[in-house]
Amino acid sequence: MEKKFFSIGVTLLLLGIFLIFAFWPITATSARALAEESDDGYEEHETGETVRVYGTITDVTEISLLNRVVVELDGELSIEIEGQEEIEYVEGEEVYGEIEHVDVISFEELDLFSYWRLEGELNSKRTIDFLFYGVAGAGIAVAAVGAVKE
Repeated sequence: MEKKFFSIGVTLLLLGIFLIFAFWPITATSARALAEESDDGYEEHETGETVRVYGTITDVTEISLLNRVVVELDGELSIEIEGQEEIEYVEGEEVYGEIEHVDVISFEELDLFSYWRLEGELNSKRTIDFLFYGVAGAGIAVAAVGAVKE
């Protein structure tokens, strides 16, 4: 058994598993958690504040008259997207992106009408998740080579 290869493989495996389960909660806020903060997450955030959010698309509504799309994540958080007609959002797809809090009508500290607007674009989580699965898979392969090599 080659202990060096085996140790590197186990380390890669553990790193991959850690990234699979911990990367998104560490680097972004889930759409459900943001919506549950308080009244759909509006009161806790200042106008213009941006938040990186991730979740699963549960509904897509196109408002063609206003050239806008409203994407609902995790069944709880609605995000307004302006002028991205060519991008098709698919229900069930896991995505992430930067969103900005916008107050349309506010009176002192009371937000009468607020919403979340997408900054940039929604990206698929799948490519980053596959990278983490690849790290874990490489760890398994390297550990297996280390276990059988003499």
